[in-house]
Amino acid sequence: MIVLDLDGPHAQPAEADLVSRIVYSARAADVRHVLVDGKVVVKDGVLKTAKVEEIRRAANVQAGRLRRAVGV
Repeated sequence: MIVLDLDGPHAQPAEADLVSRIVYSARAADVRHVLVDGKVVVKDGVLKTAKVEEIRRAANVQAGRLRRAVGV
């Protein structure tokens, strides 16, 4: 389950169809809470199940390996 904050100006007007507001206007920054299998994964917009810096570091290592593998 996800909880979005659609109060920002990009997600207005509030009277518009909710599905359209989510599909066409919602942004990643609008995610407030995420629950997966009853566990809180994101709370108040902050990832709780992993360290963002570790993910960033691992992604950069893998991107470097991919670039070298394809010769870029």
